[in-house]
Amino acid sequence: MADDRLLDDELKVIRDGFAARAPQLLETVEAAIEEIEAATIGTALDVGAQAPAFRLHDVTHDREASLSEALARGPAVVSFYRGEW
Repeated sequence: MADDRLLDDELKVIRDGFAARAPQLLETVEAAIEEIEAATIGTALDVGAQAPAFRLHDVTHDREASLSEALARGPAVVSFYRGEW
């Protein structure tokens, strides 16, 4: 929990600096965040819940992959990444 406090402090410093440099842009970003949270809060799966069936593009093997195919081979981990930073 101490790490959460450190992250909160760091994020506050970043937000305050951003607010000082671009207040209108910050308002737009915060409004977008609120809109996303309103649409998604409460829709996330609980810990231990079963994921719904889905298909994703497997970039490692350049093919479509499904959760059911992965689970047929054993436990599955789904990792989302942004790509190049």
